[in-house]
Amino acid sequence: MTTYLNLTNSVLRRFSDVELTSTNFATATSYHAYVKDVVNDVVRRIEQAERQWPFNHQVYTETLVVNKREYAFPSIGSGDAFNTEEIDWDSFFLVKDATLDPEISEKKLPFKDYDEYLEYYKPRSLNVDTSVSTARAPQFIFRTQDLKWGVNLPPDKLYKVRFECWGYPTEMSAYGDTTNIPDRFDWIIRYGCYTELYAQRGDTDMRDRYQSRFEDGLDNSMRKGLLKSPDEFRDGRIGNAG
Repeated sequence: MTTYLNLTNSVLRRFSDVELTSTNFATATSYHAYVKDVVNDVVRRIEQAERQWPFNHQVYTETLVVNKREYAFPSIGSGDAFNTEEIDWDSFFLVKDATLDPEISEKKLPFKDYDEYLEYYKPRSLNVDTSVSTARAPQFIFRTQDLKWGVNLPPDKLYKVRFECWGYPTEMSAYGDTTNIPDRFDWIIRYGCYTELYAQRGDTDMRDRYQSRFEDGLDNSMRKGLLKSPDEFRDGRIGNAG
């Protein structure tokens, strides 16, 4: 993957500016710090242009806690945090686990709307006698209104639940950091940066030229090349489950 340093230098070269090195990258000031910010800003614009970019897709497994019903949306990744933006509510599965007694087989966990859960299920789940040792494997999942998901009934064992989600990584900081965006689209990042830098220099003709190229690359290269057609999408946004 192209590093933060390489992306920044590719933009600096366009304007015949002095390039940064791994040694002075972290301490860059003034104009060079500005260009670093522009690179991150453009990457963020691309990341947030679509909620289901395949390069932001993750499969997450949560180990449930005994008698704990609700769980926060995950932050995933080693090094760079991954902040969940969207969950596929139709992708929840109870994971097969031979270490539990009795052995757990994999099964799909259906989704219940939060209003339905509140009306029909939560009162009963609150009255469960947790001293009873009968198995209470999760039967379905639900979405809360405060960026959490939950299981019903509250688990009596350390079950594992697997699901799919999309999100945004934190912005780049160190010279060796990389984006999730595939390298073949680096030119789109550069065009977005050129747009900002030409605007900063007051060159509106070049700004408009590269703005058009940036938007065309986003539409005709990234969206058409990476995303499903509109009728193939299922609405899995956090706020629009079901």
